[in-house]
Amino acid sequence: MIRPDHLGDALLAAPTGVALRVALPAARIDWLVGPWAAEEVERAGRPNEILTCEFPGFARRPKRSPWEPYGELVRQARRLRVRRYDIALVLRPDHWWGALLTAAAGIPRRLGYRVPECRPFLTDALAVDRGGHAVERGLALARLAARLVDPSAEAARIEPTFSVHAEERAWASARLAASGVGDDSLLVAIHPGSGAAVKNWLPRRWREVATALQRDLGISLVLTGGTAEAGLLGDVAAALEPPPALVVAGETTLGQLGALFARCDLVLGGDSGPLHLAAAVGTATVRLYGPTDSAQFGPRGDAARQRVVEATLPCQPCGNIVAPPCGAISAPACLRMIPTEQVVAEAEQVLALGMSPPPLAPRLC
Repeated sequence: MIRPDHLGDALLAAPTGVALRVALPAARIDWLVGPWAAEEVERAGRPNEILTCEFPGFARRPKRSPWEPYGELVRQARRLRVRRYDIALVLRPDHWWGALLTAAAGIPRRLGYRVPECRPFLTDALAVDRGGHAVERGLALARLAARLVDPSAEAARIEPTFSVHAEERAWASARLAASGVGDDSLLVAIHPGSGAAVKNWLPRRWREVATALQRDLGISLVLTGGTAEAGLLGDVAAALEPPPALVVAGETTLGQLGALFARCDLVLGGDSGPLHLAAAVGTATVRLYGPTDSAQFGPRGDAARQRVVEATLPCQPCGNIVAPPCGAISAPACLRMIPTEQVVAEAEQVLALGMSPPPLAPRLC
């Protein structure tokens, strides 16, 4: 199973592996992923083994030479060939490099999606459901693979989940307690960053949301992000009164971040891997979508607890996070048009659901 992407896409792909594991319990199911996605696939995808590859175009660094992608392809093809796989699944629809890799490795059945750049290298291809969710696309590929092995096999409908270890929960509790956040505190995390600046809302808007929630509900606030997002977190935290209980910029392992989110009553942010992580550990989210498609990459599960906020401009979703047609590098119109008041209202509604007492059991006469 090949998936070159980072945290969010890897989490959305993980149910494909779990569904295959359930359908074909005797099969050996290995993953080839970037080193940046190995831990989440290990915890969420139930692999036998994880192989890693610095996938060209996904390593988030410049190419060393024009020939680097092809040299890496030859190395990986040799590596896969000796393992004598029977079936390969290319889980990213447009990943022609991965499709070519499976052919170069001599894998007999090569499954993927029917797009022009991949189709010549595949033996079995599904049409891409452009309006369907990424999880459902992966499960459709799992069903195809399962039936190639056993015509009676059926891949179950699986949702993304992420396991948090007990020591990680203990770390989160201790870190929050040291910052004055008790076990009964109403805790909200804001994760303002993402893998592309064009998907980020304005920091001052997040400040306005945090201020309103602190004023109206007395929340304890946590700001989270990677090391490179420390400046963004500082911009959001600036002038907040009271200040955030905790600001975490690249200080956690993936599991610790998952544990921190699991303790939260709500996580707010944009279309990013950490927001998928928050949902995968069972926490409610409110997510802002701009250029990306919420129908394909939005939250799963209970719509009352997993909410999408978007402006629905005619140009949405353009799907282009590198060079969108509007020319925006950050905070495009489709995000600027989302009012602070709407995000606050959605957040307060979700938190109210969590604070509502359970209905009284009927009294028996």
